[in-house]
Amino acid sequence: MPETPEEPAYPGIYDLVEHSSAPRWLLRYAVPRDYTASIKRWRRFGGRAMQRIVMRHSSREKKPFYYLDYKGHNRLTQAAQHISDETLVSEFIHGPAAAFITTAAGIGAVALGDTGLDVFAGVACATSYVANAFLVATQRYNRARMMLLADRRLQQGETFAPDYTNILGIDAEAYRRFQQAQLPPPAQPMPELP
Repeated sequence: MPETPEEPAYPGIYDLVEHSSAPRWLLRYAVPRDYTASIKRWRRFGGRAMQRIVMRHSSREKKPFYYLDYKGHNRLTQAAQHISDETLVSEFIHGPAAAFITTAAGIGAVALGDTGLDVFAGVACATSYVANAFLVATQRYNRARMMLLADRRLQQGETFAPDYTNILGIDAEAYRRFQQAQLPPPAQPMPELP
């Protein structure tokens, strides 16, 4: 009976995360444990409606969620770039912004005392915190959606450009490490008989 060649094993997005060279603490923070559950959770809490509001004000409403145009790159590379750079940078901007503005407004409310502006400062503090926290959550949702897109592209056999890298290590090097891990171990030499 002739042997049928095995189909090549294509990695999933979590296989690349496992073979990433990025620090584990960064991957634990940035990569959702289950991107489909993350997407469902976001939609259940009304995230789609809020995202439309944000996208309308940033002029991106009509563009699909893989709207970024990295010249000469395929969709897998676009998704990976969005996962690592776009969403992570936005999240690292809005997270500290929420903390800073909330703290500043809180200090302002205390400093104003009973002037009537303390209520305004308190409302501004709460509004700022909620808005920035929502923007952080939006980036986490966008990252989960991009992971879904990247996973589909990987399963279809799409690959990165040979020199593509990103901060999360979901890149060409992780893809090479995955492929090397799939290779059978080298044959052990036979011991010489006496």
